[in-house]
Amino acid sequence: MTRGGTGRAAAFAFLLLLVGLPVAVWILPGPTRPAAPRAKDATDASPPLAAPGADPPLPESRIARAEVEPPPPGGEGTIATKLPPPPPETGEIFGQVVDPSGQPVADAFVELAVERLGLDEEEEERDSVSSARTDKEGNYSLEPRAVGTAAVRVDAPLFEPASQPIHVPDRSTRQRIDFQVVPKPLTLIRGRLVDPAGAPLPALVVQVLFFGASDPVQGAGARGFSGSSWIYALTEPFCPGMWGRRIRGESAKIQAESATFEIAVPQGFARLVTATFRDEVVAEKPWQDGDGDFELRVDFQSLLRGLGNLLVEVRDAASEEPIPGASVRLRRPRGDFETGAARGGGGRGFPFPFPMVASGSYVLEGGAPGYAENATRVEVRARETVREVLRLSRPGSVRLLLLPTEGWPSDLPASTLEYRTPDGTSTLRRSTISHLSGSAAEAALDGLPSGPGLALLAGNVLRVRVESSTRRDVEFPLRRPRRLKVRFHPRRDRVEPGGFLGCEVRLLALGTVPVCEETRRLRVREDGSCLFSLRAPPGDYALELQVCRGKGIRRGVTVGEGDATEVRVESP
Repeated sequence: MTRGGTGRAAAFAFLLLLVGLPVAVWILPGPTRPAAPRAKDATDASPPLAAPGADPPLPESRIARAEVEPPPPGGEGTIATKLPPPPPETGEIFGQVVDPSGQPVADAFVELAVERLGLDEEEEERDSVSSARTDKEGNYSLEPRAVGTAAVRVDAPLFEPASQPIHVPDRSTRQRIDFQVVPKPLTLIRGRLVDPAGAPLPALVVQVLFFGASDPVQGAGARGFSGSSWIYALTEPFCPGMWGRRIRGESAKIQAESATFEIAVPQGFARLVTATFRDEVVAEKPWQDGDGDFELRVDFQSLLRGLGNLLVEVRDAASEEPIPGASVRLRRPRGDFETGAARGGGGRGFPFPFPMVASGSYVLEGGAPGYAENATRVEVRARETVREVLRLSRPGSVRLLLLPTEGWPSDLPASTLEYRTPDGTSTLRRSTISHLSGSAAEAALDGLPSGPGLALLAGNVLRVRVESSTRRDVEFPLRRPRRLKVRFHPRRDRVEPGGFLGCEVRLLALGTVPVCEETRRLRVREDGSCLFSLRAPPGDYALELQVCRGKGIRRGVTVGEGDATEVRVESP
C-alpha cells in the first residue's frame, strides 16, 4: 500500500477509535433513533393535481380525461394546432486552454454566457447557459443551449480571466475557441493548523479533516466525493449551495505531519482563508497581501460533537425483505456533499453505515438490479444514530399525453420532464418530449417507483400514480408559463466584492414542489436592488431566497394571467 493510502486508512481508523468505537462498528456514541414505521398510503384515493391556477384536479382512470374548452373563435389564446418544431441537433462550443508556454491549464472554469435584453430593458444581463471545467489536457466542451450574442469566459486559478465574444446562430452550431491565459504575479500564504489552545493539530487529525493531505498531488480534494473538505483562499465567503459553480479562489497544499499549509495567490489581493469539512466551514480568517504567517484555529472536538450517524436498510416494498446488491447514496439537498455505500451489505440484512455526518437534512437515494430507484428525505441529528428504511419496488412507467390548454409553451421542445416524490424530492428521473404530429405530443417516464408521485414539465405539475411492471397513460394539461419578475433588495453587508450577490432561488408549488430551482449570481444595481426573473404558469406559489450566509426568505407570490408579474422582496 502507498504511503498516502496507508495514511488515509490509519486516519479513518484513528477517528473511529477517537469517538470510542471499534473499527468494525461505524457509529458514534449516543441514542439510536429507530426507523419510522411504514406510513399508510394516504394518497390512494387522492385525485391527480393540475398545475397551480389550472383546471380542477383530474379524475384517476387508466387514461385520465381532461376537458379542454377552447376560447371563442378568433379570440385571444386560441389553442395552437401545431406543435413548435423539435429542437435542432445539439451542437458544441469546444477548445483548449493553455498557458503562454503551451502547457494545458487543467481545472479552469469555462462558461458560455448569452447576452439577453435586461428585464424591461432596464439593463443588459448575461445568462450562463452552459459551463464546464477543463480536463488534464486543458480541453473543454460546452453545449449551446441558447442562441444570440454570447461570450465564452475562462476563469482559471492563478491566471488572468479571459473572454471571447461569439455569435450562436442556432443550437446546432459547432465552433472551436482556444484560449491562452496569462499567469498572475503570485505571493504565498503560509499558515499553521492549531487547536483552541494553540497547539499544532496532530497529523492524523489533519488527515481526517482534509482527506489527501500530504499526497504528492493535491487540489483534487477540493471537490471530493463527500463535499468540500479542504483549505482555500477565497475571494468571497464559502457557500455550499453555490459551490457547484466554481471555486472562487485558490486551493492549499497541506502538510499533515507539520500541520502547515501554503496557498499561492495573486499579489496585491485580499483573501478569506477558509477551512471546510464536508461542506461546513470549520475555521476562517481574513488575509491581506503583506500579512505574515498566521494560524487557523480548528476545534476538532467541537466538530465531532456536531456529527451524527445514519444506518440505512434497503427492503423490498412488497415483502419487506432485504434486497441483495443494493446501493445507496446520501447527499445534501443543496451543495456538493455526497457520499455512497458499497453494494452487497443490504442483501444480508446488515444496514449501510453513514458515519460522521454533519447534522441536518439530506436526501437518501438508492437502487438495486430489477428495482426502480427511489429517494426520501432524512434528518441526521448530532450525537445520535438514526435508522432509516429505504423501500424499493419493481419499476413501472407512465406515458403522459400532453394537452395544451392555451397554446403550446414556446420552450416546450427544449423542456425536460421531471419526476419527483410526493413531497417534492427529486428522483433524478428525466425524459424528453416525443413529437407525434403537429398537434399532439407525449413523454414517457420509465423506471419509476410504485405509488404516488409528481410529474413536472414547463412549470406545470401533475399528480400521477405508478403501478409496478405496468405502463399507465395519463393526460397532462399544460398551461403557458408567464414571467415572474423579482426585484430584490439585499442587505449591503451581504454583497460580494465587485457588486455581486450569490443567491439560491426556488419557486414552490403546493409549498414544497420546486417548479424553479436555480443558483444565481446577481449584479447589484446602483439603487441597491437585484433583478431576476422566473417562469411558471399562473397561480399561487412560495418564493424562497437564500443569500450566502444570510437568513432565508420565504413569501407567497402570485403569478398573474398577464405576460409578466412583478414582485418586490426586501431582505430581513
